[in-house]
Amino acid sequence: MPGDAVHSPPASRGDPVPVLSACDGSRIENPGAADIEAAVARLSAGNWFAVLDRGDHYVQVGFGEQAATRRGRFVLEHRAGLPDRHFRAEVEDRSRIVRAFTGFASGDDGWQQEFDWQRMNS
Repeated sequence: MPGDAVHSPPASRGDPVPVLSACDGSRIENPGAADIEAAVARLSAGNWFAVLDRGDHYVQVGFGEQAATRRGRFVLEHRAGLPDRHFRAEVEDRSRIVRAFTGFASGDDGWQQEFDWQRMNS
């Protein structure tokens, strides 16, 4: 019967669970869109980064001069496994960062086409 299906959480299947963490010490496993939006909204000079990781893949954002960008701007980075798959883009708009993080969390890679990526030297 359809209602009798058993759904296993990602961790029990061996899939990495997305974890959202920030400079302020907050940590949320398997965050929803509201969690991501709140974390991005809290970015400031004192709470200057947030990371959403899933094993050896992640997307992260840094704010301002502490993130090696201009005051009031963001740096978005993503890494897909090996160090040669690490990229960076400067961003002004928080909503674009939210879309990147929510796309990454859902497994939809379409968000990557929205940015002008530069390969990071590892």
